[in-house]
Amino acid sequence: MDRDSSDGNILALFFGIAAEGQARRIMGHIEARALDRQTPLRTCDPVYPVAQVFPFYVVAGLADYHRTLIWPWLGTVHAINKTRLTRREAGIADLARIAAWYVERNAVAEVYTSEGRPVSRRFYQAEVPFAWNAGLYVYAVHALGLAGQAG
Repeated sequence: MDRDSSDGNILALFFGIAAEGQARRIMGHIEARALDRQTPLRTCDPVYPVAQVFPFYVVAGLADYHRTLIWPWLGTVHAINKTRLTRREAGIADLARIAAWYVERNAVAEVYTSEGRPVSRRFYQAEVPFAWNAGLYVYAVHALGLAGQAG
């Protein structure tokens, strides 16, 4: 893989489209490149250059929108894949990290900075509440049998 787009790869795993060997390679690539070490899951690897960003996003101060900002739904799906395919404890830890972001602000936002803060810029503010992220998180908790468990 010269370039990795996390969304397509993790959805291929989630929906069972990737064959077992492909799934191992995708998860191995994510682990080898540490794409989920500092954030729930980076959107792309390597981060593509600003010159490839839609010019309006650059002018609006959102050159990082699809490059380095964090989309919690990606991390949530990746956490589900981790628990099912490789390391359950690591997947649950990822879900806990995402939950901390939600709990800290008592809300679920659309997109976050790598520090876990909802994006707030001069010309753009992350949508809150964001049902897609919230609903997928609730699904993950139930699908992994975590509902009703403390701590």
